[in-house]
Amino acid sequence: MVEEQTDSNKDRFSELSADLKGSILERMIARDAARTSILSKKWRYIWASHPQLKLDEQFFFGITPNKRINQSQFVRIIDKIFLLHHGPIQKFILYIPFSQSPDMDFWILILSRNGIKELTLDNGYVQPYKLPSYIYSCAELTYLELVNCIIFNPPLEFHGFPYLKKLFLENISISPRIGSLISGLPALNKLSLSSCTSIENLKILPPKLIWFVVVNSHEFEWQCFKTNSSLLTLYVAMGKEVQNVYEQEKHFNLTTLLANLPRLVRLWLDGFSLKFLAAGVVLKCQLNFSLKDIYLISLRFNDLDQVSCALCLLRSSPFLKNLKIDASTDLDEAGEQVVNYMEAQGLEMGLNQLQTVTIGSFNGLKAEVLFARLLLSQSPSLELMEIDNRSGIDAKEGLRISTELMRFPRASNKAEIVYVP
Repeated sequence: MVEEQTDSNKDRFSELSADLKGSILERMIARDAARTSILSKKWRYIWASHPQLKLDEQFFFGITPNKRINQSQFVRIIDKIFLLHHGPIQKFILYIPFSQSPDMDFWILILSRNGIKELTLDNGYVQPYKLPSYIYSCAELTYLELVNCIIFNPPLEFHGFPYLKKLFLENISISPRIGSLISGLPALNKLSLSSCTSIENLKILPPKLIWFVVVNSHEFEWQCFKTNSSLLTLYVAMGKEVQNVYEQEKHFNLTTLLANLPRLVRLWLDGFSLKFLAAGVVLKCQLNFSLKDIYLISLRFNDLDQVSCALCLLRSSPFLKNLKIDASTDLDEAGEQVVNYMEAQGLEMGLNQLQTVTIGSFNGLKAEVLFARLLLSQSPSLELMEIDNRSGIDAKEGLRISTELMRFPRASNKAEIVYVP
């Protein structure tokens, strides 16, 4: 008589469903995923047929914990992984630590013939990786992320990536043809451009784009917002003051931006973007936009353009619920213009739905304190204001700032002020 298997000696790991096994492998680096093949017979070929290969930076440093490997050794490791794998590869992430070689181009060719849908190429080498033309054969792509690569113009017979929904580019030069290609992506809903050059060649936003990030791409063409009214989330951090701003400002400012984005609910802007958008803004403007979340990065409270533009933005956002500000104030500049402006104006904000405010890197300067007092007096639904002090302020000064903040009148009887020294 065969003894029945008890709960204690069942191989529960081998009895997991195929979907659950795949989910487990997705959360592992490639080296650990490969080791699952020794768990049991049922796990032996799971990794080799798994449709996702994650050979990222963590994988690279994981295979070289105590020694450095050269390029030929790295290529042999990746070649062996491709050799052992069978079945389609739908998701592929590769960190490139060495200079370009024909082997890397061949891997792209393999992917283009194996139904690749999500592709990430993170080039950590100093020289950009020149993408092979095989990239345009990956017709089923839904996700593409490229870091420090050179994208050559597509062949004339190429008609785009019809299924691409998410595109992330970092340290990429945008040629006119590539700009037109991005503009014509019919399914794209998320686009991120970080430290890209020649970005002015993106003149029209894709029709279905709802999420757009631009970081440290200084040649950005603001006029492209006139071509898309479906954006829900926008993040622009220019990182430095725009050159020839007075030529562009004649045609574009904060009012123009938001008037062309009626559905926008989340907006991130850095101080340089605010300064650019301040051009032509009437300081007492009060429009009506649908924004619910605003994040202002590196806001200089001693810069009148930045502060007046920020106040205009707040006054024009009656549905605002969450406000976050990271201050970046030059302590050598007094900001008297800002103080005089805020004290002289009868500023009515109308922030009836604002619930949370966070101000980081707070210095306790008079302009910052006046700004906080204004928000407290104009926000009847406010629940929390958190002030995070700038590092380096001594305890005595911190006590003075917190005492002053706590004494301010509040429009909301449930508003809590949290001061973090």
